[in-house]
Amino acid sequence: MIYWHRRFILAYENMLRSLEPRFACITIPYWDYFADFAKKMNNLCSTFEGCSTFLSEFGGSTAPVANISLNNIWVNGTCNNSSMISRYCQQMTPGGPQTCTCVPRGEWAVKGFPAGYGYGTLAKILSGSYGFAWFSQNVHYSFHNPIHNTANGSMATLATSADPIFYSHHSTTDLVHQLFYDCQVGRPMTENEKKTSGYAFQPYGLTTSDISPTALSNITQDWQGQSLPKIMAEDHPLLSPFFSPLPNQYWQWVSGTDLGNNSYTYEKDALFAILQNNGISCPQNRARRLAVTRIPPTGDMRTRSVIKAFNLFSTVFNDALAVEQNRFAAFEQVELMECAYYHYMFGSVDDLSDNFKRNFGLPDTAHTTCWQRINELRMGVKRIIVSNWLYTFMQHLQ
Repeated sequence: MIYWHRRFILAYENMLRSLEPRFACITIPYWDYFADFAKKMNNLCSTFEGCSTFLSEFGGSTAPVANISLNNIWVNGTCNNSSMISRYCQQMTPGGPQTCTCVPRGEWAVKGFPAGYGYGTLAKILSGSYGFAWFSQNVHYSFHNPIHNTANGSMATLATSADPIFYSHHSTTDLVHQLFYDCQVGRPMTENEKKTSGYAFQPYGLTTSDISPTALSNITQDWQGQSLPKIMAEDHPLLSPFFSPLPNQYWQWVSGTDLGNNSYTYEKDALFAILQNNGISCPQNRARRLAVTRIPPTGDMRTRSVIKAFNLFSTVFNDALAVEQNRFAAFEQVELMECAYYHYMFGSVDDLSDNFKRNFGLPDTAHTTCWQRINELRMGVKRIIVSNWLYTFMQHLQ
């Protein structure tokens, strides 16, 4: 999924840049939902849209409910045709008529911001030295799936790319993978390493019946109009200029910074830099404690909430490190605390809906990470061993 979307997003950027000379350097921004979650944990907002300026800037969700066909997939949701997406049209055959309609979305102004986007979970995933398959599975269930599930509407169906937030969502997923690669590998791989290393690629299926690609497999991205045969994107007369210049095998997409003329990097804002510089993305030493960052007295709400959330993470991580065997186990403790605090303060932790699982072909056993952690705590499979952790959370966030 990660490399398939990396290629798709880059091709989409190529298309945007081709529209006019003034768009020649356009890039798709990533969506920092970790900062949005920090606002939620600081009790500065409650809903999916209320916590995310990005969602409101991309048109929000306030609109009448409708049932819309997107690429022959019926989608129910708020029929949003605000200025950001007022020109959404679809064309089912080359040269055929365009159907211009709205983009169905979930009720973002009512739905709560999902659990699981704390810095403990992020640090655990980036620091886990268990290879690509482990990383991919954890990114799916911790960050990728809950956003699609909460956004609902087209985002919870295979017509998901109809909504422009799809592209920034997958840019964030791509950024998290790049941080993982930089942490675990930290250098360009040789061609042989890209084809064989467990940190470059490992087959991973959602069920035992899945047939997974290998590192040498071609990335299959095709177009199929109504009652027409499939055409590979690189062979399609309209799509070819954007896909054909790009590598087409999985091993060639191991790092966004190692794609030849197609290489790219992420411009991380000051808040992400604080997290990275303090060791959240790539701890340098197993025994190192995390430092506390000063909260600026006149900072904006987002800045202050992120720094408060990071300082909380630093404190409870250091507390966990004092009683756990290693850093990874301490990160797991912080993740448990983050999920338990969300459950305690904001009510039940949402799981993936049956509709989302069905649309994405997920098994009944698929759950969000925080839902799984709360269930493990209830069953006694896991426990929080840091004393007075709830008091510490209250002191930092209230």
